[in-house]
Amino acid sequence: GFLTERLLVGKAELSRALSVSEKTIERWNAAGRMPQPLRSLQRSGTGRLLWSAESITTWVRHGCPSRESAN
Repeated sequence: GFLTERLLVGKAELSRALSVSEKTIERWNAAGRMPQPLRSLQRSGTGRLLWSAESITTWVRHGCPSRESAN
């Protein structure tokens, strides 16, 4: 699938892969309902959230548990 071809995925790619809106990704992340993202710094100094494709694949395979219950 799409995620197996990538090492890191951004919010837009992740929302397409999971068939949800980017706003849903933001809400799930803020609520701790998905794997912890990494932050990539841009030249402008702003950060872009990126997720490990492997962590997302594992998360989906395990039924999308919250970060708290996954630990």
